[in-house]
Amino acid sequence: MSEAEAAVLKLICANHGSMSVDDLEESVCVFNVRRIISNREKFVCCRSGGEHKVVAKTELRLCKAKVCQGCNNLHLCRKFLLGSCPSSRRRRGCQFPHQLRSDHNVPILVEHGLQDLDRAELCTLLLQNDNFLLPPVSTTPNINKTEICLYFIKGHCKHGGECFTVRLMQGKTGWDKKWIHLRIVFLHLVFGYFIRFC
Repeated sequence: MSEAEAAVLKLICANHGSMSVDDLEESVCVFNVRRIISNREKFVCCRSGGEHKVVAKTELRLCKAKVCQGCNNLHLCRKFLLGSCPSSRRRRGCQFPHQLRSDHNVPILVEHGLQDLDRAELCTLLLQNDNFLLPPVSTTPNINKTEICLYFIKGHCKHGGECFTVRLMQGKTGWDKKWIHLRIVFLHLVFGYFIRFC
């Protein structure tokens, strides 16, 4: 991946994983942004509300195995990536690694051109590309499970502030920011919020 491509990808990931093409062209000191975003391995061009947008894309995934030898996926705790892992505070600790820059992960990040992304940017990119990271969507409340209300994502839950998703998120530190990311990701992927134009 070229330096220009890496700069564009980093900027898009820092903006919740998508940007309007016009804003991107104004924000980056890179010649020929449209040529860079035409790389279908790294970007998806689409239309949202009459505006041309570009969404960051990757083939990189998290490894789902607790013990793995030499796969090409990131060895990283899913909950750590999303912000905090309650298992890390337990006596036995978490079964999954919490080192983004480990000996295993660094070559994989370099191979995918993602070595310059911080944890939040990488989280955004992986959230909109790896369905394994997303909580299930539900139309019926279940406060005992981490589920996201389908109607709340779409913006019109009849329960308003009493929606089970809102109640679930209340009192959980850091969830306001995570919720914004999750809602954007669901709108991008699950509900066809964007219509492809290229």
